[in-house]
Amino acid sequence: MERNGHGAGRRRKRFGQWVNFARPCFAKVYTMRDLHTLIFSIGHPSHLRGGADGAARALFRKLNQRTGTRSTFVAAAAPSLIGNNAPFGLFEKRADEILWTPPPVDRFRQLTQYYDKLRRDFAQLYEVVRPDVVHFAHHLPYGADLIEIVSRDFNLPTVLTFNEYSAICNNFGQMAKTDGRLCHFESFSECSACFPEIPAGHFFLRKLRLASIFRNHIDRFIAPSEIVLQRHLAWGMPEGRFAKIPYIQTPELEQQSMEIRREEASEQFAKEGKSNHRLKIGFFGRVNPFKGVDLLLEALDRLSSEERAKLHVDIYGPMEEAEPDWFVAKVTELCARHADCVTMHGAYEPADVVSLMRAMDWVVVPSIWWEVGPIVIEEAAIAGRPVLCSDIGGMAEKVRPGENGLQFRTNSVDDLATKLSVILAGQAQIAPEPIDSTVWNVERLDAFCAVYEQVIEERRARGGPIGGDRR
Repeated sequence: MERNGHGAGRRRKRFGQWVNFARPCFAKVYTMRDLHTLIFSIGHPSHLRGGADGAARALFRKLNQRTGTRSTFVAAAAPSLIGNNAPFGLFEKRADEILWTPPPVDRFRQLTQYYDKLRRDFAQLYEVVRPDVVHFAHHLPYGADLIEIVSRDFNLPTVLTFNEYSAICNNFGQMAKTDGRLCHFESFSECSACFPEIPAGHFFLRKLRLASIFRNHIDRFIAPSEIVLQRHLAWGMPEGRFAKIPYIQTPELEQQSMEIRREEASEQFAKEGKSNHRLKIGFFGRVNPFKGVDLLLEALDRLSSEERAKLHVDIYGPMEEAEPDWFVAKVTELCARHADCVTMHGAYEPADVVSLMRAMDWVVVPSIWWEVGPIVIEEAAIAGRPVLCSDIGGMAEKVRPGENGLQFRTNSVDDLATKLSVILAGQAQIAPEPIDSTVWNVERLDAFCAVYEQVIEERRARGGPIGGDRR
């Protein structure tokens, strides 16, 4: 049977038949001695353009390139993306990239609505994959009780990445109030004030259940930045179970990184920065209320007409139909008002991001929430471009004023405008050297593999067969 899955469609009407299809595909490529990691993602990057799912798949790909390790990638997907009535399917007929439509999840409680079905589905998935360790790059699409099932019923070591503060904050995990103000700690009463239809006691019960699952069934927590680590320690997670590991970059970015360094880009950029060309400021990411695009556009109002004539703002990223009407109307009106110096380009291919950034003079990250491990700042570092960003969270951790960029006061239109004026006046001549992301990836992949090996040995020390021991 071919590894690419020819003829799979007629075999996947029932999951039991799909099991028979998928299992031989692994035996052709991998040895039984390889450390096998099962990665659960919030979605597939080809369906959902976001940093967390892209980083999860990059980790999956790097593990499969590494000697002695292999990985299977599971992405939550709607039935229409699977193309049949079964809960499982293959992404582009690849046996190690599985699409799953899990049972519905209660968004507030972050628990499945059909526990028994969730367990049955995972049991069938386990029969195909037989992993040594399970890494939840995100738990939300599946429900936190899948962590409990994997750990308790299958005695599999578990790892969980905190990509935001979803367990702490009901406002999309942003730790920002619904009126835009930032939150610095959890408060059941303040959470209820943001969501008055939910009593404070329900927030208490929500935490009780989620924290219990995390404490009892997660062997290691991955924090991409210091801010997310500290917030979850304050929330009550055990300190000794954290590993701080930034996101893995994609192989495509690695390749671009090597090409840029061969071009001696920093020297060329320094020369270009002294020319009289119109300064190009680039925004890259989703256009939504938390990313601060409207803040950037409002800052243009604070600049003089002479200053606006010296710059051009390029906005790369989709503005989804699901965004609030008030936000869409606001961004549309601001773009129209500044049509002479703003261009909305829409969605872009992640593999093109570095070349797009190379056409900019600065990259701006004006997010009004804490950002966990902003990948866009690392992409700018690979491109050799300075970053102008908000002064909180993961952004402040990555941008050192005067070295690789500037910071402005979060959610302050005036301070953002002031920093833009400083840049336009030539008072911030910052030309960082392009970063070689291959060095990052080697260090980070080694760190992930060390975590996997540690949690496997810890489980074995506690007794009972785990994952690969049951083969």
